[in-house]
Amino acid sequence: MTSIVKPYKYITCLCRQVNPITNSRKRAFTLLELIIVIIVVGILAAVGLNQYTDVTEKMRGAEARAVLGSCIKSVSEYYLKNSTVSTITDADLNIGSSSNQLPSGCVSANYFYYYQQLNGSKVGIRARRCTTGGKSPQSDRSYIYRIDTNPATGSLEYYCYQDSVWYGPYNNWPKCPF
Repeated sequence: MTSIVKPYKYITCLCRQVNPITNSRKRAFTLLELIIVIIVVGILAAVGLNQYTDVTEKMRGAEARAVLGSCIKSVSEYYLKNSTVSTITDADLNIGSSSNQLPSGCVSANYFYYYQQLNGSKVGIRARRCTTGGKSPQSDRSYIYRIDTNPATGSLEYYCYQDSVWYGPYNNWPKCPF
């Protein structure tokens, strides 16, 4: 016995079609549902990318702070050897333009460059984020991490600088707002 397919079985209702042979419904998404999903995924991707860049920038800052910590050890060693820090140079802290030194300017292999400044019996060591000329991706903002140390007293002061504002002195890094 052959069944006769009647025309009313082909009526479409909200993207559900009835198959005349198996008498089952086929389910599909509407164009509006697909557009909404694409928009939501796009928003989530934009937020996620922004968070990712913030986290990677914090990791680069952590690397710079670790390098500053090793420079502080070099300052202490220099003080123990010479009983003064008034004659310390960038070369004593392994800062320079050679490939095996910390960069004294923005170079394509590093995100930061380093320099030191003397202020009486204190030595200030700074790491400045490259905005041009450094390793890609470049930062859209310039900021500085700074440690001031007085090896005679063993004091350490931590500073952060961004947008023409110095934050600090702190007794550790986590208080820096970036």
